[in-house]
Amino acid sequence: MTAAYPGIWSITLVSFRLLLFLIILLISTNQSSIADELKIVPPASATEKSAPLKSIQASDIKKHISFLASDALEGREAGSRGGYAAGAYIANYLKKMDQLKPAGQNDSFQYFDKNYRNLLFQIKGSDPILSKEIILIGGHYDHVGYGNQYNSRGPIGQIHNGADDNASGVALLMELAEALQSTPYHGKRTIVLAFWDAEEKGLLGSKHWVAHPTQPLSQIKFVINIDMVGRLQNKPVKIIGTRSAFGLRKFMSKQTGTLPVKLEFDWVMDPNSDHFPFFKKKLPVAFFHTGKHIDYHRPSDDVEKVDFDGIEKQGQYIYQLLMSAVNAKSLPSFRPESIQESHKKNAPVISVQKQSQSRLGIAWAYYPSLKREVKITKVYSGTPAEDAGLQIGDEIISFGGYSVNECEDFRQIVSTVRQNVTAEVKKTGSNETVSVYLTLDGEPQRVGISWFTDAAEPESIILTHVATGTTADICGLKEGDRIYQLEHIPINKISS
Repeated sequence: MTAAYPGIWSITLVSFRLLLFLIILLISTNQSSIADELKIVPPASATEKSAPLKSIQASDIKKHISFLASDALEGREAGSRGGYAAGAYIANYLKKMDQLKPAGQNDSFQYFDKNYRNLLFQIKGSDPILSKEIILIGGHYDHVGYGNQYNSRGPIGQIHNGADDNASGVALLMELAEALQSTPYHGKRTIVLAFWDAEEKGLLGSKHWVAHPTQPLSQIKFVINIDMVGRLQNKPVKIIGTRSAFGLRKFMSKQTGTLPVKLEFDWVMDPNSDHFPFFKKKLPVAFFHTGKHIDYHRPSDDVEKVDFDGIEKQGQYIYQLLMSAVNAKSLPSFRPESIQESHKKNAPVISVQKQSQSRLGIAWAYYPSLKREVKITKVYSGTPAEDAGLQIGDEIISFGGYSVNECEDFRQIVSTVRQNVTAEVKKTGSNETVSVYLTLDGEPQRVGISWFTDAAEPESIILTHVATGTTADICGLKEGDRIYQLEHIPINKISS
């Protein structure tokens, strides 16, 4: 990987739904018979569904990284003997899997420039039509060798093993290949696994493939890039590119389910890894990484510092994502506006609304463990409370027809009642209860949220503010949450 990552947007996840595998009907015509022959491919069993996830093992990931990041490979510089050894190791491992077929120009390899070589395999989709569409998933297997003044952060002249960059991504890809091989492949679309060479020399491998594709570029529908995923350590995995397609963020968020992995999404789109040449060709992309660190492009990027369990978790998630992508009725389409936008340039202005009590203009002491008294401790100047003659020490008995004793939080009443209300108040120093008429500031917030819409996420509204004490606040909604449905109705189908 070649560049820095700006700040990350916060994310909250939507609920996961397993996609059911449909029975695939393959019809072949036999001209010598009266009727067509109907062949039924049975859906995957529960055992088949769980086997791929179980096949992604931290122990196997460690084995692959230990070889690829060993001193014997001398930092896997593109075109070097170590780089060739790494390519041979990957090719020999994948060639043992009978469902994977070579997809290069020379068997599984695609040679270019100074004896550099991409490594490509594919697994053909089962649907007669959708199999022509391709999900391409890849990562680079080269690193910087002994380092030089242009690609090393020092010291130069020592082996840069690149355990995280990017032996981690290669090991994950190899485990995904193992997962695909673990059961008969029922996916409708075709998957291409790509191991790019010479990424560290300027994304040369992916650029060459885009210029000289081994499959028609027009058939690529989604590109996943895995680069530096070895330092998860209980942090969220970071994803770049979801704004490259309409609704891609939602599509990716839905795949987490019960898997122990969290996602963070970033607006930035820099030419720092192998997703970028595909993005420039207006293809939806998603780039997975766990962030830079002090060992980046240094000899200290060694296997001992890799979080193997973290890679396993990411592998399980990406397998789920891959299966959803190959079987989806349709995939998110490219969003042209993403080419010109950036977080700094295009981030929406977040409007911060007044807290709910400011409709009234008081502060109060609240004792829910006793009898839910609301005694006024301050009356703010120029507010409805001052205009109505409320004073410090007054106790509010009811407000807008709601008894304070029967409400979990007085702020919820203030936020949601109509603008013109009556309050029953016990005046300070007196047992007398009087009716006080008030005209509150602002409109009532029935739910207590404000939001904006984003063209990149057409099936959601994004919360910019949750008013304190409102229904939304009590239910646990937070700024940045996405709402996709209301009463099982898609949010974009509900009239404003």
